[in-house]
Amino acid sequence: MRLLDIRTKIPELNQLYKQKIIYSDKRLFIISRLRKNKKLVVIINVSNDMVSVSRYKGRTDLLSKRKFDGEVQPNGVYFLK
Repeated sequence: MRLLDIRTKIPELNQLYKQKIIYSDKRLFIISRLRKNKKLVVIINVSNDMVSVSRYKGRTDLLSKRKFDGEVQPNGVYFLK
């Protein structure tokens, strides 16, 4: 899936949303975006390791439409609402 396709499907990726970097495991890059009570958490695993993040467990991944189980796959990308 191309990045521009993702951007049109997820309005929270709009550049007008406030962005905050969440410091966590050094293998993860986590960003929180907020605008008008709509929050999006983007988790990117920049390693080849499986990483657990229980803090966001149960949120819905906007790409797969599945509940996030807290396990970040190696090199995985998640858009959690």
